[in-house]
Amino acid sequence: MPEELRRTGWLRLAIPASHEGRKCLFLPPAGRPDDPNDKIQYSVYSFPELKKQEAVSLNQVIPAGGFWWVTLRLKNLPDDKREVEQVEVFNDEGRKVVSIEHEEGRKMAYTAGRFPGYARVAEDGRILLLAFQGSGYCTFGVFDTSSGKFLWGARTAGVTIRGNPVVRRTEVWALETQGSSLALVRYRPGGEGAGNEGRRDVIMKYPVNANVTADQFNPSPDGSHFVQAIDGKPSRLLFIPAREGVTDKDVVCVELRD
Repeated sequence: MPEELRRTGWLRLAIPASHEGRKCLFLPPAGRPDDPNDKIQYSVYSFPELKKQEAVSLNQVIPAGGFWWVTLRLKNLPDDKREVEQVEVFNDEGRKVVSIEHEEGRKMAYTAGRFPGYARVAEDGRILLLAFQGSGYCTFGVFDTSSGKFLWGARTAGVTIRGNPVVRRTEVWALETQGSSLALVRYRPGGEGAGNEGRRDVIMKYPVNANVTADQFNPSPDGSHFVQAIDGKPSRLLFIPAREGVTDKDVVCVELRD
């Protein structure tokens, strides 16, 4: 492994991406530019060999899963504020497939000072999820990757999504934390009369003690399960199926003891 990837925390920052038809990792520099519109020099490493290839100058990159990625182009506003002007979407061959313009983003949550912190493409590559995390809420929108048009979205109030949702065709699956419980939820288009507002279905609730902390959840490689770490005495790992009809009896709990 190259020396720079051995440095503490650096491999965690590596972004699975694609460039010129090749799967790779983008590694950002140690520092970031003062102006977010300034280009960032990413080192490109081949995957899975991890051999340094070149450096590319890009706007801020956010991984979108499956070696897809997006970049943000920001616009400066008065009072030192900024807003998203455009999101460029690149597929698993490193080819730009669409640009999501500001007008489409405003239908969801593109406002001054708010930027997407998470992106995820569906398994078939047809839709893209962009999510904004705030204090006590999460807003996300689903966009068409062929046209860049906003399709539908949702805003969760009083609950927190701390992790990486799964996007399947027209559905978004996630875990929510609220009080002393976890909830497996599914979001999908709201249907006739709902406009662009998504529908939220709670599939299953799983109780956890109020004095423990739920860490960030992650999906399994095939997206069939979520893995959720719970801090406590003892700490636990929960394996939660992401499908219809799940009950708390389907959750596998593994205690982590010293």
